[in-house]
Amino acid sequence: MFFVVTNKEGVKDGVKKGVPQKRGQTRPLSVCIVVGEPSGDVLGKAVIEALQKSGTAYTFWGIGGPCMMKAGAFTSEVPLATLGLGGLSFVTKGLTLVRALIKMRRQLRRRPTDILITIDAPDFTLRLAKSAPSSLVKVHCVAPSVWAWRPGRARKVAAFLDHLCTLFAFEGPYFEKHGLATTFVGHPTADWGYDASRDVPLETLCPGLSPKRPILLLMPGSRMQELKAMASLFLTIGQKAQTCSPPPQIVVLTLPHLKQEVQKYVDISLGKAYVVAFEDVKQRLSLMRAATLALVASGTSTLELAMAECPMVVAYQVTPLLAWGLRRVLTTPVVSLPNILLGTTVVPECLQEACCEAGVWPHVNYLLQHTQARAKQKEQLLSLAEKVRASHAFGKGVALAVAEAYAEKKASQI
Repeated sequence: MFFVVTNKEGVKDGVKKGVPQKRGQTRPLSVCIVVGEPSGDVLGKAVIEALQKSGTAYTFWGIGGPCMMKAGAFTSEVPLATLGLGGLSFVTKGLTLVRALIKMRRQLRRRPTDILITIDAPDFTLRLAKSAPSSLVKVHCVAPSVWAWRPGRARKVAAFLDHLCTLFAFEGPYFEKHGLATTFVGHPTADWGYDASRDVPLETLCPGLSPKRPILLLMPGSRMQELKAMASLFLTIGQKAQTCSPPPQIVVLTLPHLKQEVQKYVDISLGKAYVVAFEDVKQRLSLMRAATLALVASGTSTLELAMAECPMVVAYQVTPLLAWGLRRVLTTPVVSLPNILLGTTVVPECLQEACCEAGVWPHVNYLLQHTQARAKQKEQLLSLAEKVRASHAFGKGVALAVAEAYAEKKASQI
């Protein structure tokens, strides 16, 4: 499949608008990629790398972080770190996001751009996509979870998007019935799957950690507000785990932008623990595969753990007001991705009132002490692979979807 590379005028040297063409283009296609949080930055990197390998000339700009920068040829108009992910107040965070939206809207009107790719963080990125010029090819990656809550969003986003890339195969029909084209691109963690032969050695990931002793992995969240809410409980569980026989080694896995703050919590509450910060999926999955058990805040990390065959306990808590609201709109009885995708409770979930020492510790203690219970959970998690793996790697899948959306939109304008 070729990528469409005609210029905005549509005709150059006898080439009709919308025809897949690689030669004679007057300028590279300008692609604006916008993410709203660190997890999106990782996905954005995969998309940029895949587009760069497609043989078509592109330039990239938008909002991204260090991962997208490392991919090369990307200019971020707004530093990702300023989007309110770092523990800002609700009002300050709102103002920051509004400023970012205003700046990006202005840039999209002034700067010659062909394609807008938005990734995850729908409350931010989809607002931008909706207000962006209709002449742009608009592709969104990571479908809003309409199957879990606010199903009406499917009809609304179908009105202004050209294409939607979904992480899970079952998501497409929710949007296709409203006329939005979708492509199942799979989850990037599935690109690594269960291939332990490519794991990074444990001594490289975390010098001093012994593969011969149990490892309890603590993952209290990827956002500052999550860390502040969950860190104390997670570290308390880490302390109690030292009473087990044998006591596990404690490793706290976080992201680079949170490592300093996590280290502070560990120094105060736990003392003896390893704090590691990885964005790279290969490093993260390698460490997860080496762990005996993980205590994790609900989120995408639960799927990473499942791909690494790491038994887990999920714990999460939000404010009472938000919890009240969510209970009124949620349409699923479980919240963690492994349980949702498998359609049953495989992973223990300790939510809200149960997200406390008395609620979490019995599950952690039981799984640490019972090898057969961990093995059973691992066996059940194995079936997730086929549910999140597409025919192409994530980045390539998105690149192909972008090409298709571009071709169809330009052809419709002839």
